[in-house]
Amino acid sequence: MMANTHVQRGRSHLTRGAWEEAREAFAAAVRQELSAEAFEGLGDACWWLNDAPRVFEAREDAYRLYHERGDRAGAARIALWLYWDYRAFRSDAAVSNGWLRRAERLLEGQESTREYGWLRYRQAEAALFGAHDPAGAREHTAACRAVGRSLKLVDLDIGGLALEGLAFVTAGDPVAAQPCLDEAMTAIIGGELTDLPLIGQTSCHLISACERMQDYDRAAQWCERLKALTTRWRMPPLFAICRTLYAGLCLSRGTWNDAEAELSAAASELAATMPGGVPEATTRLGELRRRQGRVDEAAALFAQAESHPRSILGRAGLALDQDQPAAARELVDRYLRRIPPADCAGRTPALDLLVRIASALSDRNAAISARDELETIAKRLNTDPLRAMASGARGFLATLDEQWETARTSFEDAADLFSQAGMPFEAARARLDRAGVLERAARRNDAITDAAAARDAFASLGAAGEAARAESMHARLQSDPKGGTEARSQTPFDRLTARERDVLKLVGDGLSNPDIARRLGLSEHTVHRHISNILTKLDLPSRTAAAAAAARSGAI
Repeated sequence: MMANTHVQRGRSHLTRGAWEEAREAFAAAVRQELSAEAFEGLGDACWWLNDAPRVFEAREDAYRLYHERGDRAGAARIALWLYWDYRAFRSDAAVSNGWLRRAERLLEGQESTREYGWLRYRQAEAALFGAHDPAGAREHTAACRAVGRSLKLVDLDIGGLALEGLAFVTAGDPVAAQPCLDEAMTAIIGGELTDLPLIGQTSCHLISACERMQDYDRAAQWCERLKALTTRWRMPPLFAICRTLYAGLCLSRGTWNDAEAELSAAASELAATMPGGVPEATTRLGELRRRQGRVDEAAALFAQAESHPRSILGRAGLALDQDQPAAARELVDRYLRRIPPADCAGRTPALDLLVRIASALSDRNAAISARDELETIAKRLNTDPLRAMASGARGFLATLDEQWETARTSFEDAADLFSQAGMPFEAARARLDRAGVLERAARRNDAITDAAAARDAFASLGAAGEAARAESMHARLQSDPKGGTEARSQTPFDRLTARERDVLKLVGDGLSNPDIARRLGLSEHTVHRHISNILTKLDLPSRTAAAAAAARSGAI
């Protein structure tokens, strides 16, 4: 049988999803003739079978043969696949980017070809996921779609459209994103796309867009559809990538057993097939462990992907949980330096955490900056979870300013919005934040009620660390009536915030403002403001007088 006949048979098997038969046919073609087409087909078949070593071997041979015969489009097509392979299978960004640059060079002057359309698609992915440049990504998707429409290639047109929608979501423009996402979804459901890898990737992009907008119901529906597709065509690696996104939704919705099952399965599948996707799964599992209060396990999982953005943010959360706000601040700053303001959706979780950190550090300026950015993003994306984050940020800032009623209503609104969005962990945390404000506002009984409700909600989720924190507050308020401001007479020292007490204690220890700033991880300006507030509240003329009064009263 002639080699080209084997190639034709192999291609026929690929269209039916008969991956093993396709591999055998292309291998037979290679044995008869070392042709670029035979090696290209063999690489495609091995890709579906997760035979990574053979994928690289076959595709690099195909690239060499296309290049030797002067077929620039064929060589560029393989180069674009190798760009993806080195990123997905080996997480080798340098080599991956090298193949992308090579494809760009090969396709100079060939802007009307299908391969050029795919080049712009890959460039859009690189701009969006690598450079966090949604505007640049949209420029590439526009060119990709133009080629698709010109050549009547629906896959290019719709694939670019879905990626364009995700870029709009990333930039905080859901109004522009929605028509793109809806049309792409309709085209996939209608069976208009034929390129199986693209169908899988496009579905993942749609799920990612839903996650970034916190549209959980729609994301869940897409995960089910993608799972059915990957089962039918036997392409579990694609679903393994997307199921990590679905697990993130399960984590937010409080179905933590489902999240753990999805992440464990995804990590196992990806480790055997596409190691480049493993950090996404392990860092999400680390976040689950952090919320469960399993600190050592969370730290170990984050350490497996130390430079991954989710790991940086997860370790910041761990540091704050362990009352190390200065260390948490450094990590959040590191994260935000990597995610530019244009990537609104990517910055949101860090800003939400930064507000808490700034509150712990009594850094009012940082709290204001994070609140302002959160409010801007919430107005643009207009979802309940983001509105809840912005409301919580207002609550923390009001707490710093000791505006108890504003703080109470802000945390109350945040809890209601999180509940409405189906995010029980965040709702319970907002309620515990409100309990703290109620205690400070001399509403001890209400604080007890909120602390108990938060404790029970955390316990039902399996959030042991937060449940213990809530129980500690509840037990203290119940067992020590003198701990409630309703049950005892006020002294001037009772008016000091927790951070002001920390500062006053260090003043009493003889530390200077710069020393206090270093010890507490604050700016000297913030320390100066705390001391000014202390002197005002105690009605004393100097820091020395304040330290002496505190020592006499035993208040600090």
